[in-house]
Amino acid sequence: MICVLALELSKQLQETAKKGQKIIMSFNKKAPVLSDQNVLRVIVTNLLSNTIKYSQEGKKIWLNCLVTDNELQIEMKDEDVGIPKEDQANMFECFFEQKTP
Repeated sequence: MICVLALELSKQLQETAKKGQKIIMSFNKKAPVLSDQNVLRVIVTNLLSNTIKYSQEGKKIWLNCLVTDNELQIEMKDEDVGIPKEDQANMFECFFEQKTP
């Protein structure tokens, strides 16, 4: 189940979190997800690791897993400023040059 996997990973990665960072988990339901568990493990680990890395000390990090009949949605949220609007269009490009002020 995704909730068991995500809970396991969040506990592991909480140990790498910066001072005062807290990972908060939520699930809409405990249901099996038919997917490659290794792929899900990599995805959740990358999402949590990046959120920990780019969030400041003392901030909360939320990991929400939403399961429907045919879909799994994983949401990450933190208390930092996020990605600037002008850079969001390039989020899924391999490489792009960020504009410097």
